[in-house]
Amino acid sequence: MLPAPHIQAQLFLPRLQLHGLISFMIDSGADSTTLSLIDIERINVTYRRLRRNSTVRVQGSGGTQLCYTEEAILLLRDEDAKTYHFQIYVHIPQKGSERGECEQQRRLPSVLGRDVLNQCSLTTNFQQGIVELVPPEGTRLPVATRRLL
Repeated sequence: MLPAPHIQAQLFLPRLQLHGLISFMIDSGADSTTLSLIDIERINVTYRRLRRNSTVRVQGSGGTQLCYTEEAILLLRDEDAKTYHFQIYVHIPQKGSERGECEQQRRLPSVLGRDVLNQCSLTTNFQQGIVELVPPEGTRLPVATRRLL
């Protein structure tokens, strides 16, 4: 069995003034993009800065989780160095209260969901090991990325 396809993207959380390069598992069954606990820690998300009134229940491969919702900008680059941007709401799972629960969360990857995938053309050829995600031309980013924060 082949591993799930992954894609690297730059994620910006403008309100929190945070960003980082994230390896997302492509999941066409996920409604929205969700960050893993490892990536949340790596880009230094501070839970006390998240809005308590932004929580939603999310059902996924890790079961049902309560997640914070945060505005985000996801940037993808193609092989020609063209940059594409997607304005989305990313889910940030609440950290488990028990040690075992946190360890289980650490095993889950960040997930790129249909909030982005539905705007692109996704082609997979498992025999050749090729996954191609092609954003629409309208998502090209006209400004320098350093202006996002």
